[in-house]
Amino acid sequence: MTDSTATDPTPPDPTSIDSTPPASTATGSTASDPAATGPAATDPAATDAATTDPNPPVADPDPVLAEITAAVEAGRGGERVAARERFAALWERITGAGDPFHRCVLAHYAADVQDDPLEELRWDGRALAAADEVTDERVRAHHASLQIAGFYPSLHLNLADVHRRLGHDAEAGRQLELARQRSDALGDDGYGHMIRSAIERCGQRLERGDRSGDS
Repeated sequence: MTDSTATDPTPPDPTSIDSTPPASTATGSTASDPAATGPAATDPAATDAATTDPNPPVADPDPVLAEITAAVEAGRGGERVAARERFAALWERITGAGDPFHRCVLAHYAADVQDDPLEELRWDGRALAAADEVTDERVRAHHASLQIAGFYPSLHLNLADVHRRLGHDAEAGRQLELARQRSDALGDDGYGHMIRSAIERCGQRLERGDRSGDS
């Protein structure tokens, strides 16, 4: 996302860049990263470890998440065009019968490297649609601390923010309200506080008609 009010790519990031998924909400863990950052909000790398276990067990390395992480790192390194190309190519490979968890994480991070807000909106929409197909069993297979409910506040926040920047005030407000309603799934931790604060900042900017993408 171009605006720091939104989270970083992030719901609790399920594909944490460093393999550390974002903490789940119900368990009080934090979360956020490509795959540990449900799609999400703090960065492709969880900012907090689960409160009950600082080193929870993780599943075997996931090659698709590894490719997503590589694309995220390319984008963060300034290679935004290359990152977009990687995301687009991988998306073509994993759509259809592919894993919705992979699609959710990929789309969440692909939105972050788009220069066109309409393309950003398209990817954010894909991330939300994919999340609706993901089960808790699937996210826990990636990391025991994750719950799909923890992805939604960030996903709705990202949609609210891009709609705000595009001047779609009604839809921005609707998505912001959904983010607030689902924020109960967030833990009382760094990630949870970050997302709640970002929701409030986005709401304030929407109220004053701020269309900028600056923080």
